Amino acid sequence: LAEHNTSRVQELQRALDELRKDLRLCSLDEKIEKCIRRVISIHEGALDVYKKERVLQALFFDGIQQRYDMVDEAHAQTFRWLIDGSDDDYGSEDHGNDFDEELFSMKFNARGKFTSWLLSENGGAFHISGKLGSGKSTLMKLLVDSPRTRDALQSWAGGRTLVFTSFFFWKSGSQLQKSLAGLVRSILYYILRACPELVPDLLPDVWSQLSGIPWYCLSEISITTNDIHRGLTQVLQSPDKHSPGTRCFCFFIDGLDEYEETPQNDRKVLVDLLNNWHLAAPGMVKLCVSSREDNVFMNAFSHEHRLRLHELTRHDIKHYVTDRLQGIPDSQGKLYLVNNVLKRSHGIFLWVSLVVKLIREQMENGTNIPDLVKWMDGLPDELNSLFDSILQSLNPIDRKRAYQVFAMLREEKRFLKDQETRGPEHCGRMSFRLILLVALPYLDDYERSGSFALQDRLNRHLEPPVEVLRSRLFYSERRLRGWCRGLVEASSTSRGDAYVDFTHRSFADFLELPNIRQAMRSELEGFSAINALSRTMLAAAQ
Repeated sequence: LAEHNTSRVQELQRALDELRKDLRLCSLDEKIEKCIRRVISIHEGALDVYKKERVLQALFFDGIQQRYDMVDEAHAQTFRWLIDGSDDDYGSEDHGNDFDEELFSMKFNARGKFTSWLLSENGGAFHISGKLGSGKSTLMKLLVDSPRTRDALQSWAGGRTLVFTSFFFWKSGSQLQKSLAGLVRSILYYILRACPELVPDLLPDVWSQLSGIPWYCLSEISITTNDIHRGLTQVLQSPDKHSPGTRCFCFFIDGLDEYEETPQNDRKVLVDLLNNWHLAAPGMVKLCVSSREDNVFMNAFSHEHRLRLHELTRHDIKHYVTDRLQGIPDSQGKLYLVNNVLKRSHGIFLWVSLVVKLIREQMENGTNIPDLVKWMDGLPDELNSLFDSILQSLNPIDRKRAYQVFAMLREEKRFLKDQETRGPEHCGRMSFRLILLVALPYLDDYERSGSFALQDRLNRHLEPPVEVLRSRLFYSERRLRGWCRGLVEASSTSRGDAYVDFTHRSFADFLELPNIRQAMRSELEGFSAINALSRTMLAAAQ
């Protein structure tokens, strides 16, 4: 198809060149000449559209929206108060004796801050800060998806074209998912997708190449990070030249603390760049950013345009826990568990979600309420201690399998990073993760014999490939739930790509602690994650 399109475009280009030549050499009736010039103009416009599409394809990168896709949707009754005032009935009888006037006032003020920022003429930057695991990414995804957010921004835009997009940093992701290069490439991609007429102005060198060499646009286009930086700087910091009162921009950027620093570009460089975007063009650029409460971020953004999420989630957590524990018939026992989770959570949604998963598992196992209460009282409040408690609760066989999965996942990440350094043509991120997912059922076989993939090759039962894949994915997801207890999960993106990953960055950080690394080494003595990956992947590919 690509070769067919290439020949069609080249044929069109040759026809246009011949028409132009004939117009210069021939004396034509004025009406005929006008019609021919109109035909040429239409075809040149079609070629321009095609070339702009090629530029967009060159800017796009695999995984540009993967982290956004991975973030859990907000529970039906959590975080809505920030955009739709769903807690305005907060003092009603539904809340009983649980009314907290101070919390109500804090949430009311936070909603006022955020709404005012959305509608304000200048706006600038709004900062959502919070402890690790407090739900910042979930809230950011909710805000990006909410029609109320877009409606408010459209009111701010007035008659201008609104360009509204997002970028979610991901420390465990590819180089472009955690770097400045990835941020600016993604932002420029979405700006040009919304406003393709800006391509010639913002990427003049690239456009000149495409226009000067007709066939060039049909081969691979290379757009450097310097080209991208210059183009983005022009449109955001020189509005009078490129968007004189016709466009405005709003970017939601999640996880500034997941940005990977380099010697040349540390976190201070990142926040300075973001602030330059909106300060250079007040009234034209707005930013909503989220991060942990590290000093570099707390110092960079105004407290007047900030909400501290972990201080505001008490009732979001209560709604979530109450809904997830509906299956407990004992109302008094359920009330105790809900209040206990609420009291001990300190606003950390990750701790809550893990504990609730464990409670639901205990319920499935038939644990009675008194034993469930006693068991829960023994759970630690601190997140790393909870991770350790979950691992220690596994039986020895499952714990060893969990450690093997962790080790294989880390090797997979190293492999992907190595592929990226070799160039984009080596980066099959999604397909590699899919192979890892379908390879997991063979861990037991690998443990019995490292050469099992070759020994059993001729003896395997052959099923239709789609059925094989579906059954392996189902099996892997079930085994992961048993082995890893929610610390590693199988998921899929909006594009249907399947993958395995740590449930949260904080757990990946936990595995790097010296005592945990030592525990894994002791447990996995004689186990090679690289060899296990290659052998199980070979078995999965057969």
